[in-house]
Amino acid sequence: MRSRLYVTLGLHWTIAYVLEQSPHRIRPDITLCELGADSFDMVELQALVEEALAL
Repeated sequence: MRSRLYVTLGLHWTIAYVLEQSPHRIRPDITLCELGADSFDMVELQALVEEALAL
């Protein structure tokens, strides 16, 4: 089973990659919309997260 830190960092870097943002901008207090995510980005993020967390 993957650690919480591993999953958190993986999500952090995935969001930064998809939204073409600096990883330093990804914080718990900022929304994905504030980072420039549109509905297509949200669908891509969902697919990547589902794939990454599939057991």
